[in-house]
Amino acid sequence: MAEDQPVRHETRLALVLNGGVSLAVWMSGVTHELDLLRHASSGAGEGTVRPEDQAVFKIWKRLAEASQTRVVIDVVAGSSAGGINGMLLATALARGARLPYLREVWDESAALSKLLEPRSDNSVLSGEAFATKVTEAVNKIGLGADCTQNPVTLYLPATSVDGRSRTYLDGFGNQFEVHDHRRLYCFRHDAKAVAYVRQDGAWKFVPAERGDFRVDNNTALVQAARATGSFPVAFPPVSEYPLLDFRVQPRETLDDPASDVMDAGVLNNAPFSPVLETISQRTFDNPVRRVVVYVVPSSGLRERNDQDKPPRDASWVRTALSAARYPQEVDFRTSTEELCNRLANSTRDIQLDLFDRLDKNPELAQGLGAIAESLLGEYRRTRARAVLFEVRRQLADEQAEVSLVATPEADADRIDRIINRSSAPHRAPRLPPTSDEEPKKELAPNWVPGKDPESISRPFNDEWRWGLVTAERVLQSLSTRLHNQLKDPNLLKNPDQQHTEALLSLAMGARQVTDRLREMLAVQETYFTELRRRSSDLQLSDEDTAALIHQVFEELNIPKQLLKLIRQAANDYTEALSLAGQPSPHSPEETVAACLAIEVVTRAYAPPWRLLDPLMPEFDFLRLGPDKMSRLFNEQQYAGLGDRKLYGIRFQHFAAFFRSEWRHNDFAWGRLDAAHHLLHLFHRTEDREFHQLERELHEAILRAEAPGGTVPQQWMLDHLTELRTPTDNALLHKATSSEGGRKVVAKLSDSILELVGFSGWWTRFSARFFCGLTLQLYGTQQNMKLTQAAQTAFAILAGMALAGALVAVAFLVALLFVLGKGVQALVS
Repeated sequence: MAEDQPVRHETRLALVLNGGVSLAVWMSGVTHELDLLRHASSGAGEGTVRPEDQAVFKIWKRLAEASQTRVVIDVVAGSSAGGINGMLLATALARGARLPYLREVWDESAALSKLLEPRSDNSVLSGEAFATKVTEAVNKIGLGADCTQNPVTLYLPATSVDGRSRTYLDGFGNQFEVHDHRRLYCFRHDAKAVAYVRQDGAWKFVPAERGDFRVDNNTALVQAARATGSFPVAFPPVSEYPLLDFRVQPRETLDDPASDVMDAGVLNNAPFSPVLETISQRTFDNPVRRVVVYVVPSSGLRERNDQDKPPRDASWVRTALSAARYPQEVDFRTSTEELCNRLANSTRDIQLDLFDRLDKNPELAQGLGAIAESLLGEYRRTRARAVLFEVRRQLADEQAEVSLVATPEADADRIDRIINRSSAPHRAPRLPPTSDEEPKKELAPNWVPGKDPESISRPFNDEWRWGLVTAERVLQSLSTRLHNQLKDPNLLKNPDQQHTEALLSLAMGARQVTDRLREMLAVQETYFTELRRRSSDLQLSDEDTAALIHQVFEELNIPKQLLKLIRQAANDYTEALSLAGQPSPHSPEETVAACLAIEVVTRAYAPPWRLLDPLMPEFDFLRLGPDKMSRLFNEQQYAGLGDRKLYGIRFQHFAAFFRSEWRHNDFAWGRLDAAHHLLHLFHRTEDREFHQLERELHEAILRAEAPGGTVPQQWMLDHLTELRTPTDNALLHKATSSEGGRKVVAKLSDSILELVGFSGWWTRFSARFFCGLTLQLYGTQQNMKLTQAAQTAFAILAGMALAGALVAVAFLVALLFVLGKGVQALVS
């Protein structure tokens, strides 16, 4: 059992799936195994999976039960080929259904012979043929078939072909334009979602179920998958018009029209940012272990013995390919740096540790309260400055014209005037006009705590003046504390009625607090929507911004609504501990006061971004790639293959399109690699059982995937032996030596020629002859590069043309000579 994991906890996976053209087949194997694991851990019976998968299913089920966990996938972000697999997985999760067998899906949809029909006018391969297969797969995903439905959010990025420009101003007022080609689409399923709306003259919480994965949205889901996977030139761009309701970037306020979009991998091949933002706002009803999983079909390692090779000249081909990869490298490096910063700079551990220790140490609570009261003035200034800065920055981003001048932070005197207002009407700042109502009197800001120390010690007086993010952190602290109590070893090791009732009380309290957190997030969403709506085309000063925030808070009844939520959550928290036999020494109000004291002490001098960030959940990071060789093939000759054990890595990532048996191999390795990495969720690699479990899993997977009539391990060994050679010569020769392979190459040649505008029969015949000769030379000469084969073929073709020309000239001369003799004879 994994260390410190409680009974009935959830292991929640947030997936980031990378792209890679035909490496989509490997990724589909990973996706299949992820789906099998989460299904096995849900308590389903083995009869709900394919007979071939039942042995693997039993192993995953055994591991999940031993660890007393349920694996849940609640966030999926996929780019390019990863986006297509991610869409299918998220749709199955939202509909409570199993995935269709993805090996069959990709065996048909990724066959090059099928992708060339029907012909496309603006790409080499047919996007319509691919869309048909993906649509069939989506239609196979039933509703509520045999799995548990869970909230899930899917992000699919794409790249706009057009990219509408935005106007920027430099610090001297000069205008210039910058194109923004980024697109991001979001699909959500959440049966427990709530909204904060005005009904019958009052603001209320109402159910607002999100169901973006409904059957009637199949067209949009398939179009989003096509958009993110439309590799440039290979597949045609698609219109994003059916996706406008799901587009979150660019923002709706910028009103960008629908564009043609293509492969997201051009700009963003590893969409981490939306995933990290989503998990920071995800609510849980059960204790959770969070894992961010980066699925990438590349080992990320240098080729074997690469360090021993002499430096190569930078040919134009190598330079072009490197240039195409570098933007993706920058994108991934930026994302991983953001991830590292979030892990390194989080104050979560400090805040939660202090909150946990306050109940056990009255002196610490008293001393912390005194320090907080002394720092309250500094905290109020820091908070006001941060809120004003962030709101003005966000509102500036909503404008069609962006100024590249740093958003100024208000000076100390101005901040003091804003936060220390009296109720005297003559000192009131101007409020942005919204109606013909009479000017409002000045009031102390309702989003900054008062300067009286009772703002900390008596937070239940009148209304909540600590704002939204502070309320979120208080609720997160209460929820996390209750979830942590569910890990109490004394409760877990004693299955008697008393301890069972204690667990149930804590679990119920945690769910009640989570419900309040869910409602608070709904208030937050409504607040930002109203703020943006009311601030359009306004140039706001700090005073105007402060007044606008106050006005929106007042009209949405936020201070009183938040106080109601916080008070109810604190009561549920205290009652849950009491029923569990762990009564808190503090009353509900004192508990919230302790949270606020920690808030002030830990954030009195925090930078704006940290003061306004919610508590980032603790999470582990798992990179899932084809790094390791299975222990079933633990021999030196295969040890360094890494991602070269995949056919999809060959021919610039297009090889798996050529042969069904190659796709079969890559799908099997996707499952094997996923099993190796996902075992880390249950066992450390140094555990003695780990290697045995890996062997057991891999043997079961190979039995499920090996063709009938073959010995599973020998089937895979044959592929590994073939893939050991570092060059593609023999593989390409094998792919094109059969009659079917030659026909595919001929069709591919015709499609490329038609794309560039050459469609005459002589051109087609010459191109086919040239391609066939090039492939013949390349496939039969192990040390020959493809460019050398093409040059040789061109030289041969040129020589044949020259020889033909010489023969034609000789024939013409002979003909003229004969004709001349004939004419001379007639004349004489």
